[in-house]
Amino acid sequence: MIRPDKYLDLDTCVIRVSAEVVRALNENGPMTLDLLEDWVVAEIGIRARVNLLASVLVCHAIGVVDYEPEIGALFLQPILDEP
Repeated sequence: MIRPDKYLDLDTCVIRVSAEVVRALNENGPMTLDLLEDWVVAEIGIRARVNLLASVLVCHAIGVVDYEPEIGALFLQPILDEP
């Protein structure tokens, strides 16, 4: 379990920024990293920029976000419904 301490800012932590990345991609479709950064800074604040790349890596590691090199954009992986 993740426990906050006096050095952890919950508004700009990796989990919060990851949630914002997923929300941005869900609402807008594929986005470049620059557009995604602008979105996160507008929604959370300038201090969230520090955790943006780590958040994208976390989302990619758990299979939520993927990168398409042909268009240079991040996109959400489709959710497959299993019977």
